[in-house]
Amino acid sequence: MSRDYDDDVRSLVWFMAGLGVGAVTALLFAPRTGKETRKILVRAAERGREYVEDQADAVREHAGAVRDRATDLAGDLRDRSRDLYERGRDLAKDVGEDAATLLDRGKKIVRG
Repeated sequence: MSRDYDDDVRSLVWFMAGLGVGAVTALLFAPRTGKETRKILVRAAERGREYVEDQADAVREHAGAVRDRATDLAGDLRDRSRDLYERGRDLAKDVGEDAATLLDRGKKIVRG
């Protein structure tokens, strides 16, 4: 999970860095008016915002899937633990009954 998260964060950082470099390059080398340049920057910012929102949605979905899987695993663990407890309890009861039977037999043998 953390590896996917790290990859997403890295992608986001590189995207933002590329966005910044592209904006600066456009400002320095594009022979446009201020109004045209502002429109370009607004569009680029909107694309960047959409990208960040898409990535946030993907992270939320992934976190939800991880939460659901953890909940399922916890339920499975609880069920297995309960089964093991019951099997151990039944086994202890059977051993106790067997020990009581053997003790009775031993008493009978000693008494004759």
